[in-house]
Amino acid sequence: MRIKQTLCRGLVAVTLALLSIAAHAERLSGTVVDISDGDTLRIKSDDIHKIRLKGIDAPEMAQSFGPESRRHLVELTFMKEAVADCPQRDHYGRLICTIYIADPACATSNCPMTYDVNLAQVKASLAWWYRRYADEQSPVQRASYELAEERMRLARLGLWSRNEAMAPWAWRRR
Repeated sequence: MRIKQTLCRGLVAVTLALLSIAAHAERLSGTVVDISDGDTLRIKSDDIHKIRLKGIDAPEMAQSFGPESRRHLVELTFMKEAVADCPQRDHYGRLICTIYIADPACATSNCPMTYDVNLAQVKASLAWWYRRYADEQSPVQRASYELAEERMRLARLGLWSRNEAMAPWAWRRR
């Protein structure tokens, strides 16, 4: 009986935590109007929102591949319509979001907003999958991001083309 009560309390706590997260989640639609670097942009909807891309960490602008990472994000998103799923904010007040745009390969004007820009940065080997926050991603996202990074690492492309590639979190600490 005690085990049942403990399990029920745990289930209630998890449910309340999930409801709390869902209550604070934001979904924005708008135009990408600025790109700061390979993992930070601004979307104009009702207001201008500064957004940090969820699940990735791109090289800083002073690092190798920093300018290339930003340029790729500009090519993908600048002045394009986007949808941002934003479950939280960081300690700087930025929204933490997964950004979706129409697939660049789609030739019609009514393409669905299903192309994951964050994952595209990893697939282009211009951002690291941010394992530290993997538990904040869905199992499907975790698997997709990890696989994309591993493929680029094994192919020694982009970030992985140089032996001295330093993750941005290590570079910032230094």
